[in-house]
Amino acid sequence: MQSSCGRVRLLRGVFGMLRTFLLGYLLLFLQQTAFCAVLNSMQGHLDLCLHCPTIVEANSEPLATQKSSAAVPAVSKATAMLDVFPGYQQVKHHVLEVAGELGVDHALFQALIATESKFNASAVGPGGAVGLMQIMPSTAVNFGLVGDKSGSIRKKLIDPRTNLRTGGRYLRYLMNLFPGRLELVVAAYNAGEGTVKRAGNKIPKNKTTPAYVKTVMRHYALLKSPVLAADKVDAPMDDLLQAQTGPADPAIY
Repeated sequence: MQSSCGRVRLLRGVFGMLRTFLLGYLLLFLQQTAFCAVLNSMQGHLDLCLHCPTIVEANSEPLATQKSSAAVPAVSKATAMLDVFPGYQQVKHHVLEVAGELGVDHALFQALIATESKFNASAVGPGGAVGLMQIMPSTAVNFGLVGDKSGSIRKKLIDPRTNLRTGGRYLRYLMNLFPGRLELVVAAYNAGEGTVKRAGNKIPKNKTTPAYVKTVMRHYALLKSPVLAADKVDAPMDDLLQAQTGPADPAIY
C-alpha cells in the first residue's frame, strides 16, 4: 500500500515537472512569435520608407541642379552688354564723368558710343569722323575745340576725354533743340540737325539713319533695363558680338 502511494506521488511529480516544462516552452514560443511579428512589422515599415519618393525626387530637377540654378549670379544687362567691347573699361570713368558734367543721360551717352565707335578711342570713320563719338573736325570747331601747337583738332579728338566732352556738348545742344524727342536727337546726331528739320522734324528716310536710330534706341533700352540672371542675357548680346566685328559707322554732319 505504501509502495503504491509512493509510485503515485512519483508520477505526480513527473507530470508536474513535465507540465512546468511544457508551460515554459509554450510561454517562450509565444514570446518569440510576438517578437517576430513586431520585427516583421518594423521591417515592412522600413521597406516602405526606403521606397517612398523623397523631396528631391518629387521636385522637377535634382537638388544639385536646383542649387546650381539658385547660385547663378544676378548681373546687369548693361554690364553684360558693355563688357563685350574691349575698350570700355579704359574709358568708362571718362564717360561717367563727362555725362555728369554736361547733364547728359549716361545710358544715352553709352548707347551712342557703342553704336558710333564700339568704344574704340582711336577709331576713324571713312568720312573722317574721329574717336569714341565719331566727331567730324568741323563739328568740333563749332563746339569749342581748336587746333594749336599742342596738336591738330583731329589729333585732339583721339583723346577720350576731349572727344567725349566735345561730343557731349553737341548731344546736349541737340537735346535742347529737340526737347522730349529722343529719336530725333539720335537721328540728328547721325544725319545732322538740318537734315532732320528738312524732313519735317521726322527721322530722315535715307539709307543709314533709320537703322542707326533703331540700333541706338535698342542699346539705350538695354542699358536702362533691370537686373537679370546672367543666363538670361541673350539676343541683344548676340547682335552686339556680331556688330563688334564690323567697321564703325561714322556719324554724318
